[in-house]
Amino acid sequence: MKTNGVGTLGTSWKLKSQYDDDGPVGNPLVAGEEFEIATAAGQHWSVSFADNGVGFFSNPDDVSTAGGIREVHPNPAKHNQTNRMSVHAKRLDTGETIDGFVDLPFAPPNCG
Repeated sequence: MKTNGVGTLGTSWKLKSQYDDDGPVGNPLVAGEEFEIATAAGQHWSVSFADNGVGFFSNPDDVSTAGGIREVHPNPAKHNQTNRMSVHAKRLDTGETIDGFVDLPFAPPNCG
């Protein structure tokens, strides 16, 4: 699943998420989240990820490179439930915000 948009001041972003079965032994099913902000180098953003409203990644000072910002992180997932993968980002100097989400349907039975 994927979505994209622009922040409150027009900065482009993309969010992708999918299930994968490369998690730890005993709970191999994960829902991965990949977030990109198309921005110039040297910008400072706070970025946080959540799965069904529960945070699992946070970087309070994510500094962009020449390619922008790219964060990729997995979170343990369960079968037989929908997972809403969300991101919140805020540019520290301008206050621009980005909020996005994708809903993953139930994981396939043969995954994880």
